[in-house]
Amino acid sequence: MAKCYCGKVVRELGCGEGEEKMCAVDETEDGVEEKWIGRFDCGSACERLVPHQSAISRVDFQSFRLFDCNIHHCSKSCHPPSRSPPPCPRSPSLVTHCPCGKHSLSPSSASAFSSPNFYSRTTCLDPIPTCTSICMKPLTGCNHVCSTRCHFGSCPPCSIMLVRPCRCGATTRDVRCADVQAGIHDEILCDKPCAALRACGRHQCNRVCCPLAALAGAVKGKGKKRAVLDEVGMDGGGLHECDLICGRVLSCGNHRCEERDHKGICPPCLRSSFEEVRFLLLLCFIYSSEFDSDNIHYRWYVIVAVRS
Repeated sequence: MAKCYCGKVVRELGCGEGEEKMCAVDETEDGVEEKWIGRFDCGSACERLVPHQSAISRVDFQSFRLFDCNIHHCSKSCHPPSRSPPPCPRSPSLVTHCPCGKHSLSPSSASAFSSPNFYSRTTCLDPIPTCTSICMKPLTGCNHVCSTRCHFGSCPPCSIMLVRPCRCGATTRDVRCADVQAGIHDEILCDKPCAALRACGRHQCNRVCCPLAALAGAVKGKGKKRAVLDEVGMDGGGLHECDLICGRVLSCGNHRCEERDHKGICPPCLRSSFEEVRFLLLLCFIYSSEFDSDNIHYRWYVIVAVRS
């Protein structure tokens, strides 16, 4: 069994799995030290609970392991704890700049702060002042920077507006960068019907915001435009495949083509009668056997009899 770095989670790990780190902490006020070898990050916030004893009731109770200020506690992800309480990250000795980091908390930066006493912090409980500048920190997930004023914590989602074309390219729309990252505007659609011909070459597409709408202008084109039309717009399995029935008379003269409308000639008729099939099979049998002049009249008699 292996322990995580903060010491709160125990689970089984395979041989050689995880990174070993020596962890130790003074668990009690009496200075009793606990040691263990951490091998993985459990993913939860540190917030390690330690036992204390009430000076009034003398009853043990659990509380979060505090920084040296005895007010704030660690909320970082699982990590090896320090042997003694670490310094408070909000301490005036550690916080020397505003949250965006552009201006120092000193009288020389007074013009960047709205409060005149912004630099007079004496304890970790005093609020950390924010300046009037734009944050400008790089955002995750895109190439933009934070456009809000100096602030605490993580930057908000990107609010930069992007111009995105619709699926057919006829119109554009302004969308938030954060919405694009979240997949809210994966596909932008307009209400313009496609004027290009389908693969059959006879019927118009009419699909709303069709990706192949640009081919409408290439119907009468030559060279490269025509090649694109033949390769993309007129393939049998593409977006412009016609869903209407062909309906043209087949070569038999009796039936009509029941396939999807298409270019070129229709396939042979598959509705031949049983008598026609039997006659063709008999012909194959007769002419596949060895030719015999004595029986030729009899064979033609059989053929005429079956045909009639």
